[in-house]
Amino acid sequence: EAAQFMARQANVVLDVRHNMLMGVDDPAARTAGYTGLKDQFAETDDKGVALRGADGQPVYGKDYDLCLRTPASLEKLTEMRDQSLGQLRDLEAKTKGVYPDQAAKDADLAALEDAGYTRDALNYVLSLLNPGPAAPPPLPGDATPEQKQFQERLERQQAEFNRQQQEAGKGAQASTVRQFEGAQRVSWQKGVGKDIDTYLDAAKARGEAIPEFLITRPWIDPATQQPSTIPAFAVEALTEFDRTVMGMPTERAEIQRLQRLGPAGVQQRETNAARLRASYLTPILQRKVKELQDGLRQSQAGEADRQQKIAGVARIEPQSAGGGSQPVLTEAQLSEKARETAQKDPRWAAGDEEDRAAILMSARTRLKYGY
Repeated sequence: EAAQFMARQANVVLDVRHNMLMGVDDPAARTAGYTGLKDQFAETDDKGVALRGADGQPVYGKDYDLCLRTPASLEKLTEMRDQSLGQLRDLEAKTKGVYPDQAAKDADLAALEDAGYTRDALNYVLSLLNPGPAAPPPLPGDATPEQKQFQERLERQQAEFNRQQQEAGKGAQASTVRQFEGAQRVSWQKGVGKDIDTYLDAAKARGEAIPEFLITRPWIDPATQQPSTIPAFAVEALTEFDRTVMGMPTERAEIQRLQRLGPAGVQQRETNAARLRASYLTPILQRKVKELQDGLRQSQAGEADRQQKIAGVARIEPQSAGGGSQPVLTEAQLSEKARETAQKDPRWAAGDEEDRAAILMSARTRLKYGY
């Protein structure tokens, strides 16, 4: 249990770090990075259940906002900066007045200096968090009403232009990243599919009984609930392979590191993917094929028992006739003959896909092995 907890926490930290680093080039990753970090401040009860406030929203630790570079943080810092500007203006006006003594004036002058430092510090932090866009130069202190009105119009136009430029840049940037990562995902899936085909072909060449109709059973697309052209066996193997490698913090970290290299890391990603398939995909395929074979044997045994009960007679082993041998059929001939035999079975017409698969395999086995 402790090891599982450590693995989960390691993966959470890796994902937050990865999305933050990917966010340098991919705007979509920034949102994922912010959300992942924010989730670490969500408060829970002693059973780990997330706490919610009266409004139904999650409850977060009071200090989480200062740790996130989100619009909420920028808004809060901007408010603090504006407050410092107001204090600065008040003190500037006050220090121009008359004081009862020099000590009182010195105190306000010191406060004025501190307010200036505060303003500069907050402006600096804001510039780091939101390096942004161009803005019209500030007006002089004695600006006329007409100048102020013109300045406001310029600021509105500049803000709209900056917004459009930012959105356009984000959209193009995100599109480029999505296209590249989409191509990499296709390459990953093709590599898995090729290794599945290679493994199954090698198993058949060794003479292993591979239940073809189960291997080629179509995957049902959950979105359309319709059979696809992709074998369910391949989809299940790919899903388990993904879950296995991404569940291991060390492998997850390496995959993410190579992903952050972008186009420069394509060859390294392909080499690493081949290593992962060799290490983790082959054992998955071995187990899944064995599960199919064991299930088929159990199905055939059950079918034989049912047939024996129906016939009411003991099973009779096949006898050789005059010492002769049966002609050897090719795989194609064997499949065709097995289907002809299976379709003559009275249960074929009323059976569903699973029943027919069992009848077909039983006929094929009898033809090939004589029992």
